[in-house]
Amino acid sequence: MVGQKFLETAVAGHLADKWQILAFGEERRRAYDRVHLSSFFDGQTEDDLRLDDPAVSAAVDFPVGESVVKIDRRRRTVTTSTGDVVGYDALVLATGSAFPVVTPEPTR
Repeated sequence: MVGQKFLETAVAGHLADKWQILAFGEERRRAYDRVHLSSFFDGQTEDDLRLDDPAVSAAVDFPVGESVVKIDRRRRTVTTSTGDVVGYDALVLATGSAFPVVTPEPTR
């Protein structure tokens, strides 16, 4: 959920106008509300639990089901679970429940 919140903030702050944003995640579906996941058993649907924001979906590339398995900070690349090597200018690891708001300048 923190990754989704970061992406919403980045898109709202127009970072996607300056940067190409990729969001990797090992799950086979897009972000969903894990806090209310038990409501699925009470009749909520997968669509009800989705956290997709249309602006984020339009601005961010999501290789769903593809996780990052290696980070090479010297080369500024990540290797994904499918073996792709992807370069980056800035890397965000959204693994917690909160994030600081940082607005970096693009290096391109």
